[in-house]
Amino acid sequence: MNENRIEGELKSQFAVTGRAILVENSTLAADPLLAKISQVVDGAANDPAIQAAIIWILNSGECPAGGEILRYFAYRYRWLWLKEEIEHRRADHKLARDMRGERAYEWMLEAFDDDWDDIDFYPSLQIPER
Repeated sequence: MNENRIEGELKSQFAVTGRAILVENSTLAADPLLAKISQVVDGAANDPAIQAAIIWILNSGECPAGGEILRYFAYRYRWLWLKEEIEHRRADHKLARDMRGERAYEWMLEAFDDDWDDIDFYPSLQIPER
């Protein structure tokens, strides 16, 4: 698989997962889809296409429920580059006095904590060997 194919596959799966969250109004319905996407991510380890697809969620506005999806991956992988990107965006909204935008990014950052309160919404993240 080349980078473009992996990135395209991830974007497509993210969009399907986001729609599932919106339709069902629950992350529980999307959790198996997120776990399946994680298998693709695990198989492509350090491929730049993974980062590009994740940043696409932040930038595009084309991924429904993108924040929920990002929180899943923030907790599962604890990527420093993602945390720094979200922190940067939060700071930009704070400087602009956009409290709603700032809070949205704070909400995403909460998922980087070991004791994240919302882990119960994602059963696949509760597996001890994670």
